Amino acid sequence: ILDELFRNMWLDRQTRVLVIEYTLYNANVDLYCSVILVAEFPSSGGLVPSHRIHIFRPNPNMNSWFVISCEVLFVAFIVISTVMEAVALKKQQWLYFRNGWQVLDALIITSSYLVIIMYVARIVMTKNIMILFQRDPTAYVNFYPIALLDNVCIGLFSFVVFFSTVKLLRILKFNKRMTSFLCVLSVLDEELWSFMIVFVAIVLAYAFLGKAFFGYYVYEYSSYVLGFESLFSTMLGKNQVGAMQKTLRYN
Repeated sequence: ILDELFRNMWLDRQTRVLVIEYTLYNANVDLYCSVILVAEFPSSGGLVPSHRIHIFRPNPNMNSWFVISCEVLFVAFIVISTVMEAVALKKQQWLYFRNGWQVLDALIITSSYLVIIMYVARIVMTKNIMILFQRDPTAYVNFYPIALLDNVCIGLFSFVVFFSTVKLLRILKFNKRMTSFLCVLSVLDEELWSFMIVFVAIVLAYAFLGKAFFGYYVYEYSSYVLGFESLFSTMLGKNQVGAMQKTLRYN
C-alpha cells in the first residue's frame, strides 16, 4: 500500500499526516472494531504514530425478550419520573432547585433522555450505513461515527448509573453511622468545596503539562481527558513511568 501511495504521489516530502482507517467484524460475537492508524510527519523530522481502536456493537439485541423488557421498563420509569418531577417543579417553582436530591433527580432524567436520543440515533445511523454498504460492498464506508455515538451513549449511561448510585445513599440516612458521617460533611461543606477547587486546578495543571511533554509519545497523555484519567490512575498506583522515561532525551 505504501509503495502504491508513493508511486501515485500521495506521499512525498510535503506529507504531514497519513491516516489508515478500516473496520473489522466478528460474526461469532456480533462485534465491530473500528481501527484508525495515524502517522504524523512533523516539520522537524521524524515520525509520530498514534492509533484509535473502538470496539462496539451497533445492532441492538432484539431477539432477547429480557433486554427488550428492561429497555421498555427503563423508558416507562423515566416518563413516570418526568411527570412526577414536573408536578413538583410546578408546585415549588424556584424552591425546587434548593433541594439537592430533587436536582439529582433532574440530572438523572436529563441524562436518561440523552441516552435514549443517542441510542435511537445510533440505530438509525447504523441502518443508513448498512444500506450504503449493501449497495456497494467494495466502496468505502465510514463506521467511525457509529463507534463515536456508541462511546457517547456509554458515557451518558455511566452518568445515569453514577447519579442513581448517589441517590441510593439517601436510603442509608437511616443508618446511625451514615447519619453521623453526613453531619460531619455538612459542617465541613465550605472547606471541602475549597479543597476540591484547589485539587482540581492542580490536577488539571499537571494534565496540561503531561499533554505538552508526553502527548506525542505516550498514549495515556495524548489528550487532556486521557491525561486527567492517567493522573487518577497514578494516584491508585498504576503509572506509566517506563513509557515516560523512554521519551526523555537525557536520563
